[in-house]
Amino acid sequence: MPVNWSSYPHRRHLDEMIDPSGQPRPGTEPLVDFLRTLGKHQLRFHKESARHLSPGVSTLSPPPSGESDTGNPFDIVPRVIGSDEWQRVEKGLRQRMTALNLFLCDLYGPRKIVTDNILPEEILLSSKSYRPACSGARPPFEVWANVCCCDLLRDRDGTLYVLEDNLRQPSGGALLLENRFRSRQIFRKLFEDGAILPVEDYPGQLLAQLRSLSREDGKTANVVILTSGQNRSESLEYRYLAQAMGIDAVDGSELVVSDAGVFRRKQRTLQKVDVIYRSIGDDLLDPEHCFPDSSVGVNGLLQAWHAGNVVLCNAPGAGIADDKAVYAFVPKMIAYYLGEEAILPNVQTFHCRDPREQSHVLAHLRDMVVKSRQGSGPRNMLNGPTSTREQREAFAARIKQHPHHYVAQPALVPSTQPTVVGGRLEPRPVELRTFIVQGKSLEVAPGGVTRVGLVKPAPIINFSPGNGIKDTWVVDIPCPEP
Repeated sequence: MPVNWSSYPHRRHLDEMIDPSGQPRPGTEPLVDFLRTLGKHQLRFHKESARHLSPGVSTLSPPPSGESDTGNPFDIVPRVIGSDEWQRVEKGLRQRMTALNLFLCDLYGPRKIVTDNILPEEILLSSKSYRPACSGARPPFEVWANVCCCDLLRDRDGTLYVLEDNLRQPSGGALLLENRFRSRQIFRKLFEDGAILPVEDYPGQLLAQLRSLSREDGKTANVVILTSGQNRSESLEYRYLAQAMGIDAVDGSELVVSDAGVFRRKQRTLQKVDVIYRSIGDDLLDPEHCFPDSSVGVNGLLQAWHAGNVVLCNAPGAGIADDKAVYAFVPKMIAYYLGEEAILPNVQTFHCRDPREQSHVLAHLRDMVVKSRQGSGPRNMLNGPTSTREQREAFAARIKQHPHHYVAQPALVPSTQPTVVGGRLEPRPVELRTFIVQGKSLEVAPGGVTRVGLVKPAPIINFSPGNGIKDTWVVDIPCPEP
């Protein structure tokens, strides 16, 4: 039996595909019509077959696709965003990343934002990601964060908020490519008219921006990806991207630093390395400065970076910009550095270091999402609406003991998307991870990776178990926002 949209519960939340009257929203009609022809068994067939589709650029074992299937299953129904709304989103992302890079240049330079009392100094000094040793560094084009992600969520009132900025080693680029490959195989006819903006050139854009950072000729600059060398999801993803870009992924044991720069040991020769795109954190980059027993980093790497003999992406110290306490000040940064109002709004954020704000958070934990400033994943969060009393009491104790470590935000009610559940379509909450790359210029990939809560009650929507992923289509036709 084909999909019966009349039984789809579209009125419970703000659904991005079906409007309150039960009709497809503008721009989604071709997709809705296609889904209408599918029966329960066909939905299951496409869902199952998608698990075995691979874009063919990876020969890893297990491939990232296998990883994502076990942790974050792929849902075949894509999210659709109109080009008119996407133009506003892209403009907002460009504005935000420009301001954040100006902040990093200022922070590790004159620190005017502190002396002008825009950002409290105690926020910086209490952040684990602040690196005073990076002061005075001048990355190429003064771009500290070359690969960035912004997570966006649409509330039930239709407002699209920035949930988080990710400027350390953000993940998901490989999933952007895999999702689109799978989606193309299932909806081939819908891609034929060219209305869906492509994302397949993301590796090329990324490589071009990385090469633009080198002192050498951008076309011949040697770019490598530095991984931990361990068989973890992060390393697999970065090796996947290396293959997509046609460059090498290396671990710390393959690199050596001399007065002339950084070199890779390859076939009994030393090959000069110009740009390193890294997947490992600041603390592991250079054993001479951090953990002497670490086998992940490269001795002398930070000194070579400071001397300008190699480019590190993202630059050490950039992680302070995605501290969740710093996040609250981004609209002020946009006004301070650019003289503009933020295009994409923040979620209201309470600093638990402030006694009055802490009291408000503790009194409303059931309605709050509490986050560790530098943490990620469910262990470092409390989702108030789905939490137990015991969990709230435990988090309240944490907040009281270490108030500088936590911020809190009102729990939003995410918009929903039709998602295949047990052979039928049901609304599930979604969030969007977007991808920005910066070098000589700034590029924003159309759409991104939509993350979807698959279980009820919905957890925090991220790459944790219990969540899935969807392709995201930016359609090149005028569509009003939901």
